[in-house]
Amino acid sequence: MGVHLKVKELFTFLVDFDGGTFISQHQAGSLSAAILSWAETFDFSVFTDVSKKDWSNLIAQVHEPDKQPVAVNGLKNTWCASYLVGGHILIVHIVNTVEGT
Repeated sequence: MGVHLKVKELFTFLVDFDGGTFISQHQAGSLSAAILSWAETFDFSVFTDVSKKDWSNLIAQVHEPDKQPVAVNGLKNTWCASYLVGGHILIVHIVNTVEGT
């Protein structure tokens, strides 16, 4: 009996937060796994007014059913979500990206 591994897909994250735009990519087997990976690895060290507790709260929000990304109307493989981090709104757009050569 063989083990079937789900192919990981590439997701591109475009984040608007605290006056800046931050772009990263994560490989994951699903959108929910990708957003968790993004939240756990986002480099918050440049934001002096946001605490580690605030970022831990972001990870908790990512798990909440009503905080899941929603599909962007009229686009394929594109989602949007917003979160409150340390009193600031963080908006993230996620695109399931096709890897090129």
